[in-house]
Amino acid sequence: MLGIGLGSLLVCLTFGSLAYGKEAVFFQMEKVAEEHLPSCGGFAWCNTSMPLEQRVDLLVKELTPEEKILQLSNDLFGGVPAIERVGLQSYNYIREAAHGVLLRGGRPQATSFPQVVAMAASFNRSLFRRVGRAVGREARYLQDVGVMWGDYLGRYGGLVLQFNVNLFRDPRWGRGQETPGESPELTGAFAEAYVRGIQTPLPGKTTPQAAASCKHYAAYSFEGGPTELNRTTSMRHTVPGYSNVSRHNEDAVVSRRDFLESYDEPWVSCVKAKALGVMCAYNQVNGVPSCGNQRLLRKLLREKWGFEGVVVTDCDSISDMYALQKYRSTPSATIRAALAAGTDVSCSPGFFKQHAHPSMDGLLTQAVKDALGVRFRLGE
Repeated sequence: MLGIGLGSLLVCLTFGSLAYGKEAVFFQMEKVAEEHLPSCGGFAWCNTSMPLEQRVDLLVKELTPEEKILQLSNDLFGGVPAIERVGLQSYNYIREAAHGVLLRGGRPQATSFPQVVAMAASFNRSLFRRVGRAVGREARYLQDVGVMWGDYLGRYGGLVLQFNVNLFRDPRWGRGQETPGESPELTGAFAEAYVRGIQTPLPGKTTPQAAASCKHYAAYSFEGGPTELNRTTSMRHTVPGYSNVSRHNEDAVVSRRDFLESYDEPWVSCVKAKALGVMCAYNQVNGVPSCGNQRLLRKLLREKWGFEGVVVTDCDSISDMYALQKYRSTPSATIRAALAAGTDVSCSPGFFKQHAHPSMDGLLTQAVKDALGVRFRLGE
């Protein structure tokens, strides 16, 4: 174990020194970040001397229920649309950043640090934080410069950076390398330091350079059989001939003791570090979908632990709640249940905007406030 830890430490420090060797580049990143905080013009909510909550309220009052629905329907590749009449830019709340900003062919290239399980083997909190700081700084730079990024041929816009803090409980999972491992204590230490690093303030300001978003909440460490997305109706279905149990319909049965001693520690650590985002998972926990679970999202995350950011779904989680988990009898009722539980932004290619209804305006309003509140905190 000592050999693995020391070896990983050397690897991490080597990669870290490579990233931090580009000091001239990073200096330019900081200058760009400092000089390019977005401005929306003469609207009342652009007055940064007003309290943030008041600014958010003024903006949200100008949005129609239909516009709120679009602001909560985040396409994985395209994000949410701009609303030019109120100076609101397009935005993507789903940015992968487990060990570096994921660009897939973008230019300039972002730094790719070692996989998280290797970094975690160093047991080095200051290293976790330094890597997080570099990742957040590069994300801010890439957004503000307007890099055209590779495979999706779109502009990099959005600073809510997702990373994995699930426990690696089963080696068959296939994604354990994304996590710090099976130890709740180590995972919690990594989560806290990485969040603080990503959310390092911009030079001379209190504005975070980016937002850290911890995923996948909660009790998630299973992929299971393959599924296909029916893009005509945006409903997922299982593949004949394979297991019909997958992450999209699994029910994680977790005792109260196991949850308290194991699963909650990474999330408590994320909230302690004031993470601005959390992603709710596909799976159910004790029979209730994670993205429709009031106990998880409201009573624990917000009320007990004090989370004040935006809750985003894994992609098409709400569709899964309806099509595969049969949580509610209609798509609209399923969306209503998710919003009522505390979900804000739905990563969805179409299900949310097809089936959300203006009659949900009260729930839509609170969700939009949570989402835009994070954007304001990031300098918009």
